[in-house]
Amino acid sequence: YHLGSKTLWGLLGGYFVGSDDVVNGYILKDCLLISPIVETKLGPLGVKFGAHTILAVSDARPTFLDVYGVGLDEQVFNEFNAAAFVQLAVDMADVAGLQPKQVVIEAQVLYSMGGALIDGYKSWSSVIGDVAGSLGYVDSGNLLVAVRPTVELMPGLTAEVAAGMLMYMGSESSETQDIFVDLGSTYEITQQAEVYVEFGMVLA
Repeated sequence: YHLGSKTLWGLLGGYFVGSDDVVNGYILKDCLLISPIVETKLGPLGVKFGAHTILAVSDARPTFLDVYGVGLDEQVFNEFNAAAFVQLAVDMADVAGLQPKQVVIEAQVLYSMGGALIDGYKSWSSVIGDVAGSLGYVDSGNLLVAVRPTVELMPGLTAEVAAGMLMYMGSESSETQDIFVDLGSTYEITQQAEVYVEFGMVLA
């Protein structure tokens, strides 16, 4: 965390040692994980950026067929894979003289290529769920673009509308796209308890 600029940044690194025991071992073996993240504010604009990749270090790694007895006889994460996202947020209190968090507008773009893993990323859609990768051996990609305004209707009660598009690109399936809309509302009963209602649909 950089106190002077109020920028939060980090770099996650990991190494999957795995096991030579393919029956009781783990499918990720001899792979290096690299994942940077940055969160900062540029004037009234809040910015979040994150990325992720897993690199194969050794060719002596098990396949799905080795470990589970089914699936592809091919090592995972052989090909280059990467995922990255950018999220932008503007609190209209910073530009229009409103109360803080009375109106907040957010936008995001995410792209995943080569089956890069994405865990815990929020797509803002209750229907399509969160985008996930396919273990790095598929020549495929996912592109997500979405916007989400949130309005405080009264103290403790907020409403939000999220809309976006998720495109599936790759050789395993034909290129398709889903257009989604989500409606949600949250009521904060106390600082420790809230009620949340959400309705989502896919239009195409």
